[in-house]
Parts: sequence; structure tokens; C-alpha cells
Amino acid sequence: MAMDTVLKNLEERIETMVEAFGRVSALEQEQRLKIQSLESKLAELESERDEGAAAAERADELEQQNQRLAERLEQIVESIDKALSRAEGDVDD
Repeated sequence: MAMDTVLKNLEERIETMVEAFGRVSALEQEQRLKIQSLESKLAELESERDEGAAAAERADELEQQNQRLAERLEQIVESIDKALSRAEGDVDD
């Protein structure tokens, strides 16, 4: 009789361990899926960050180009003004 009780206790413990193992395995799978999802999201965010950095760099380049063009335009306008002033002076003479 004592042997039957011991065997029944062992059987119950084994069943409890099997159930616990099943729950742990399910949780482990959930965690793996979450990790994969987070890794994917991280890669996406890193890509967006890199694209943003590239866009900011391009914006800086365009701003510098715009500044150079504005300076050249000012020089051209000054040259035109001088030429017009000289032409007006020649006309008066």
C-alpha cells in the first residue's frame, strides 16, 4: 500500500512538472516572438534614423548651396547696378 502511495505521489509530481514545462515552453515561445518583433522594430527605427540623418545632411548641403547662389546673385545685381550707373553717366555726358 505504501508503494502505491509513493508511486501515485511521483505520478502527480511528474504531471505537475510536465504541465509546468508546457507553460514555460509556451512563455518561452511568446518571449521569442516578442524579441523578434522588437528586433524588427529596432531595425526599422534605425533605418528611419539613418534616413533622417541623410535627409538632414542633404538639407544642410542645399542650404549651403542656396547661400552660395544668393551671394552670387548679389554680386550679379551689384555688377548690373554699376553697369547701369556707368551707362547713365555716359548718357548724361
